[in-house]
Amino acid sequence: MRSKLILSLVVIVGLLMGYPDVGFTMDAKDLILQNKLLNDKVATKYERTTLSTCNYKSEEGKVSCTESPRVKEYESVTKYYSKTGKNGKREFKNVRIMLNPISERGIGMLNYGYQSNEKDDESWIYFSSLGKLRRITSSDKNRDEPQSGSIFGSEYSAEDMTSTPIDDYTYKILKTEENDGRRICVIEKLPSEERLRKSNYSKSVLWMDMDRKTIPRVVRYNHQGQPFKLFTATHWQKIDDIWMPERESVINLISKRKTSLNIIRRRLNVVVDDESYFSQRILSDKIFRERFLQKIRESHAR
Repeated sequence: MRSKLILSLVVIVGLLMGYPDVGFTMDAKDLILQNKLLNDKVATKYERTTLSTCNYKSEEGKVSCTESPRVKEYESVTKYYSKTGKNGKREFKNVRIMLNPISERGIGMLNYGYQSNEKDDESWIYFSSLGKLRRITSSDKNRDEPQSGSIFGSEYSAEDMTSTPIDDYTYKILKTEENDGRRICVIEKLPSEERLRKSNYSKSVLWMDMDRKTIPRVVRYNHQGQPFKLFTATHWQKIDDIWMPERESVINLISKRKTSLNIIRRRLNVVVDDESYFSQRILSDKIFRERFLQKIRESHAR
């Protein structure tokens, strides 16, 4: 009885100090869901982004390109159709259109995200020079294989941009630590046997900022148990009461290639009132596409 009383006092004191031990107050799955719920304040989103990819070397803990990076620029528009469910997923549609380099202008991607556990997200890419549309998401509920396809030739894959039910994984808090004055919870994420067959990753380790409930760092492992990709998010800005990173990167620890993503313009909750803009026509019809993008660029937030 006395030990239970002492434990209760420790928890209460921790809460009053604003520095609770997450092992006592919340489990890892709840923390992951809280991160997913942050996005519910966003109904639509417009972003203009640069994507820079290069081979790299690492010396004294610093990563630097060994060649001139290949820089691309694209615009994207996202519309959400639901709030985040208990499975951590939202219904959404997204389109990305390449602006630069000139040789790749018009290449586009269309993505549909589904809230239902019974439907995996879908993605298509359009090659403007060939006039061909190709589905790049090969995983579905009836096939046991990982998703394939790179995002515009970068180290971001189709799977990296796909949402999956949080119940497809088990979560474990490995430790808590402090970094630059911020409370960090380190969480291990393991896929179920079924999800593992559909994934390129055997596990992930996530670093969560406990105050903001954001995830600034993730390491994903391949099926051989080796660290495969390191994802980081930096330069966080609070926009409409939402913490969002302006810079992200992924380092492929196996191939020694790095992609950096830099948001150069972002607008939340712009008006997107025509569903036809999220059809495959947006990829193949240049005039239709430009009319849509110009309208979004000039629109005001709700």
